Amino acid sequence: MRPFHLPSNGCAPRSPLIRSWPTTAGSFFTTQDVNTAAKAAVLGSVLRDQLFAPDVDPIGQIIRISHQPFTVVGVMASKGQSGMGQDQDDTIFVPTEMLSWADRTTCAWFLSSHDIDLVSWLLRDQVQRVYATARWGKLRSLGIETPDAIQIQAEYSRGAVATFESAWIYPNTFPTTVDSYVSVITDEGVVQLDRQKESVVLARQDGYSYPRNMLQRVMHGIPAGAYADAIAHWVSCCRTGAQPLITIESSRNVTAVLEAAHTSIETRQPVDVSMLPELSDAGNA
Repeated sequence: MRPFHLPSNGCAPRSPLIRSWPTTAGSFFTTQDVNTAAKAAVLGSVLRDQLFAPDVDPIGQIIRISHQPFTVVGVMASKGQSGMGQDQDDTIFVPTEMLSWADRTTCAWFLSSHDIDLVSWLLRDQVQRVYATARWGKLRSLGIETPDAIQIQAEYSRGAVATFESAWIYPNTFPTTVDSYVSVITDEGVVQLDRQKESVVLARQDGYSYPRNMLQRVMHGIPAGAYADAIAHWVSCCRTGAQPLITIESSRNVTAVLEAAHTSIETRQPVDVSMLPELSDAGNA
């Protein structure tokens, strides 16, 4: 039994289809493995070579992940580096649809923080009051003590009202890893941004998916997309001394909104948000 204590990647059975990533040995885990919390693991090609000799069949072998024994059921094909330079083959996949620390956070802390950041930047305004509700059920039944979904109603100081919704219980049949969209309704018109479909649709005999290309992709060997743009902006600010679009104050204010929202969930009452003054008009991002 080989010890292995690096963090593993929890994911759903549909992940190889969404990412166009086949196995070269064994198979990926199934929905039944997820439902029964099976101790199954699928190795990236690099880890397969690190853990086992070339003449050893890894399928059926036992490894330890965070001191827990897992049986190797598959090996992924080599995929190389991601658009951000991360070695995708140096990883382990296990059949869990929730992160190992999910019971120590909520979907709002993990997901809505980005949305609050974005909307506050678009409005150039700050949230002054929130009312939030949460729904428990599915995850609690699986032994994960965190809400299934959270809805936050946020009132901005200049009169705008925003609804931030987050959930962690989408079924495996949903064609994308995340469902992200923004709808802005104003006196003069409506703007909608649906990030579920990013111009590419991939259909196969066993299903269909929408490959994501806005956040990260590689163009002619060069990382591109929102992740690469954000890193390039930060490096540019470090080199030139320019003020980053994102300030410490704006990050703290997003945290204050979420803290108020979770207080509202507990008290079932609206909660005022204590904000810090922004350093510039572009302070929220």
